[in-house]
Amino acid sequence: MIIRRRKHADDDSSFTADRRYGVLGVSRYEGRLMVLVRDDHRLPVWTELSDFEVDDPELPAGWRVDTSLPAEGILQFLAGYQELVEDGEHYDALLEREPGALAVFEDRWRQNHRPLELPAADDFMSNFGVEPTSADGGYDARERGRVFIEGGDGHAVTLKWEAPARRLACTWTHGDRKVADLTFPDASLLSIRASAKASGFDVHHTGTPGHRVTRIQVYPHLSVTDL
Repeated sequence: MIIRRRKHADDDSSFTADRRYGVLGVSRYEGRLMVLVRDDHRLPVWTELSDFEVDDPELPAGWRVDTSLPAEGILQFLAGYQELVEDGEHYDALLEREPGALAVFEDRWRQNHRPLELPAADDFMSNFGVEPTSADGGYDARERGRVFIEGGDGHAVTLKWEAPARRLACTWTHGDRKVADLTFPDASLLSIRASAKASGFDVHHTGTPGHRVTRIQVYPHLSVTDL
């Protein structure tokens, strides 16, 4: 689940307006809907969902729900990663900033919400002669970007990404014809692979089962292979 801070929300040094944050837990506390996020100081914070827009409502795999909470209690609902729900001391330990709890929180954040890691713009230029551009008219191509690379014999590939949501799409075209459309909804790393014989990209992503790498070759000819 990815949320974006509303521009008109109250000033809070923990958050940046229009920035996206990954959600690690959801609760109903004293009647208010709260979300657990990693703030700008890289600390766990429970904050009201009403101060955010929901960009991506999909919940991470493996979330738990606490079914034992009283309907009339202060904490009426709790869902999130395993330790948050099943470890009776972890919830309070997060609030008290205990090192062990913070380490668990950071590990869960990296598993589910670490942004897609991308090559530097200079690496695109030196290997393919092009630089990424913003995919939504903004200035930050590292967050939402695209790059168009021409191959041989009229073939071309367009990569488009949303780094905070770890989404990557690859469109392979030949002239006006679309050859293939690939989507990677949980990509962790896009790396450039270049040698004297061939060049292209490796997409590291979560597949079935487990972690996978898909190789997109651009030169000397376009091809896609699951490794």
